[in-house]
Amino acid sequence: MNKATIALVLDQKKIQSPDMGIVKIRVTFQREKRFVTTGLKVSVADWQKLDRMKGELDNRIRNEEFIRLHQVLYGGKDERQRVIEGILPKARKVVDKLGVNFSFEGFKNGLANYGKEDKQLAQRNNIFRALSDKQTALLSQSRIGTASMYGLVAKSISRFILSLTEKQRKGLNLVIGKQFAQQPSLKFDQITPAFLNAYEAWMLREGKAAQSLEGTSQPASATTVGIYCRHLRAVFNQAVEEGIITAKEYPFGRNRYLIPGGRNPKKALSKKDLNAIKKYQPNAENGEQRAHDLWLFTYYSNGLNMADLCRLRWRDIDQKANCFYFVRQKTRLTKKGDVVPVRVQLRPETWVIIERWASGKRSAEAYIFPFLNGVTDAKREKAIVAQVIKHTNKWMGRIAESLGIDSKLGTYSARHSFATTLLRNGASVAFIGQQVGHASVQSTEHYLGQFEEEDIQQFLNCL
Repeated sequence: MNKATIALVLDQKKIQSPDMGIVKIRVTFQREKRFVTTGLKVSVADWQKLDRMKGELDNRIRNEEFIRLHQVLYGGKDERQRVIEGILPKARKVVDKLGVNFSFEGFKNGLANYGKEDKQLAQRNNIFRALSDKQTALLSQSRIGTASMYGLVAKSISRFILSLTEKQRKGLNLVIGKQFAQQPSLKFDQITPAFLNAYEAWMLREGKAAQSLEGTSQPASATTVGIYCRHLRAVFNQAVEEGIITAKEYPFGRNRYLIPGGRNPKKALSKKDLNAIKKYQPNAENGEQRAHDLWLFTYYSNGLNMADLCRLRWRDIDQKANCFYFVRQKTRLTKKGDVVPVRVQLRPETWVIIERWASGKRSAEAYIFPFLNGVTDAKREKAIVAQVIKHTNKWMGRIAESLGIDSKLGTYSARHSFATTLLRNGASVAFIGQQVGHASVQSTEHYLGQFEEEDIQQFLNCL
């Protein structure tokens, strides 16, 4: 397909004066011509002089009015050497930008809005604004936990930059103004692989902020670095899609910056420790009973996490099949289509726990456990769930001490132990993933704990 061609012409037909005309842009595309007016009136004498110059200003001309006219049409530099973009260069850039999608209407709109889109992109070329916009969008979806992560990443990057010396900033091509601490601003292309490597090194030294004014920063884990950088990468991916930056400026990937994939130690418990927890008789007069019950409910219920446990409603129970169904909170918020509920078989042990702690109201919409009844605010919900987790972890920690268990008995250890127990008893990874609600086999493989030493020896003895 032929490319559209552009030229400036003088139209005298609609001007009553024989000595004047209106400058128009003549657009020729596939042998069809259209004219777009510039609204600029020019004398015939000046036009003839411009036509003879073929776009190149004669250095001998001293008439300032004529020089300004030439700059408006063809571009140039003013007395302060600032670039002036003329009508003809703008029109040609619009044609180039439209490329194979050229149309006369598209050209007209592109010229009318020339520079506006670039200005908007320039305003959005700020990593801190992108992180804030992402946080706001997630908050509107009630994804409080994920939203808070983007805020933490912004604070972390700001702390890192402010921790650098002037010499270190120059080495990373960072120029920040005096107002940076109050109003951080950083362009996407300023975050380079060198920047990210320096940021990772800083995170591993002092990335964990002090909890008080008197406190000192502590090293962050490689896992935390990975989490923060993956959230940062997410806004970079969006920036590429929106045309704010090019793929060439993208700092992540092979031969650029590789995000560390640090893993936490496996939290699955041994058979011996699991049996000790099941047999443990908690004190009903303090928080032990509730913590012990909720931990076991999680373990027996497919590793159901605490956020989902707190959100279980009576409508989720199928009395006839003696089971309940739930959609993971994490899945519900991230996957809009084709969400498959997880089926959990109810056991005598879990029914005892339900009857002990169930709320009095048992309507279909009421929560089984009383924590979130009457709560409608997403932030408040998250805070309550966090408090339930904290309470459970605290008392399970004390139970671990009583039983002489070295491993942490957090709520996540129950989930990991459920999955790993199935694995130790011959269940396939695909089946385990289905039971815990994972979207992929890879997620399950990363999730599973190590085999116990006795299992390893038994397998090796088969050789």
